[in-house]
Amino acid sequence: MSVYLRFGLLLAMMIVTLSPSLAQTTQPDREWYFADQVLGVIQKAVATLAVIGGGAWGYFRFIRFRSFKPRLEFSFDWNESATCQPSRVGVLSLKLSNKGNTKVDLREEGIGLCMLKYALLQSRDDARTPLAVISRPEDDLRHLGRIFAPHKWIEPGETIDDVRAIQICDPNSLAVQFEVRIYGTNKWTASAAFPLAPRPTAAKVTSEDEQEEYEEAEKIRELIESSEHDAKSILSDLRARGHEEELTSIIQKAQAVVAKLRSIPVADDVIQEGRQLLTELRGVLGKIRQRR
Repeated sequence: MSVYLRFGLLLAMMIVTLSPSLAQTTQPDREWYFADQVLGVIQKAVATLAVIGGGAWGYFRFIRFRSFKPRLEFSFDWNESATCQPSRVGVLSLKLSNKGNTKVDLREEGIGLCMLKYALLQSRDDARTPLAVISRPEDDLRHLGRIFAPHKWIEPGETIDDVRAIQICDPNSLAVQFEVRIYGTNKWTASAAFPLAPRPTAAKVTSEDEQEEYEEAEKIRELIESSEHDAKSILSDLRARGHEEELTSIIQKAQAVVAKLRSIPVADDVIQEGRQLLTELRGVLGKIRQRR
């Protein structure tokens, strides 16, 4: 039923209701009484139209067209250089742009929420098929540490960037696959893959607004694994002098908690243990970085 039809029916009902009362009044009083009631009906109708119009505007602005839903755009820029060594060197430049109208937090309680993961892709020796997909599922990717670490958040319309110089020592790899993952109100992911050519190459990939919901256990597990990668990196390049035992112990603890977080379902006490471990990892790694 249209709004105009509803208004007409409402007006007719008011007139019928008022008819007995009008019969008992004089002509001038009757005219003023009728006018007053008609104005009341019109006022109610206008208020109804305003509510309906406001609801429709809110639906299309905030739900249908997602005006205030966070939207992020990711950009991968890969430049590979030729070297005189058997290993390869590539420079990965990353950009993150906020295309929405709301601020997106990139840290939670001092812990960075942006992670970079990778996989080296090799050929599949299967003569029975002329075409084979060699990209890896997200669960097979390995951590390369946190990215966009200096930024606590990203404002609407803002673009931030980061860069990683990467040495690839496996001569049998055909391509490298990267994934950026951010855990905020939703989980944002963006993936790209680049061929590893014998000659210098450059390639660029842009991905926008791939987001989904996630379980807290997944978020905690990924953050622990990223911190574990950072701890192993510090331990392997002699930055941990005097802290080797402490780092080795917390790496082992992280591996044990990650194994628990992969179980289904994940118990609440395991999630709490994971939160406590994240706080401990942040403290240990922060202390070592300050003493470097």
